[in-house]
Amino acid sequence: MSLLIKILKRTPFYTFSFLFLPFLLIYLPYYGNRNSIDSNVFFRDISAQFDIPIYAGFFSSLGIFIIIATFTICIFTKKLLHKNRHKNKVKISFYNYASILNFIIFLDDKFLLHESMPSDLYFYIFYMVFVTLLMQKLRGLIIKKEFKYFIFSLLFFFGSCFLDLGIFKSSVFNPIGGMGVLEDIFKFMGYYLWLIFFANLSIRIISEEEFRI
Repeated sequence: MSLLIKILKRTPFYTFSFLFLPFLLIYLPYYGNRNSIDSNVFFRDISAQFDIPIYAGFFSSLGIFIIIATFTICIFTKKLLHKNRHKNKVKISFYNYASILNFIIFLDDKFLLHESMPSDLYFYIFYMVFVTLLMQKLRGLIIKKEFKYFIFSLLFFFGSCFLDLGIFKSSVFNPIGGMGVLEDIFKFMGYYLWLIFFANLSIRIISEEEFRI
């Protein structure tokens, strides 16, 4: 495993992507053919493939886009921090954790990984542990203005988790589609505030840094 990590570190991203993508483009259709899966499933837009309305999953797709934007902000900021004359290991470590967390959230939301678990609770516990580690790295980096976005995003995320686990149920929200829609609204607002938090934090951190030319 350590050898693989060393190889990945020494391999430029572009070289890795040029090798990996052709393999993926060839392997998935081959895998589909071997397992009686239509190869179009891997390539075509889901609305065209399954003849569903083009607006189906609008907020789900927008939420995934927001998470990708947040992940990109973290990667970009971390890259800039490495260019600093005096590297701040705390900031770099924080953005390492943040990048991993946002990438896992993206994979989970896109491919519904938590749905494959015996209980969603296991995934939520994992998220709580990871967020706790992130908060430990966050101490000393965050100020009051940014902290409110962080707290409100977590409140919406926790609210979404409670609704998903069925801890709170009510017929009051039936006019908007029931508890399932309310859960998705909470999750989407959590994503939105999560993006604002990282955007504001990263703008301030980058403005405080001195970079080599």
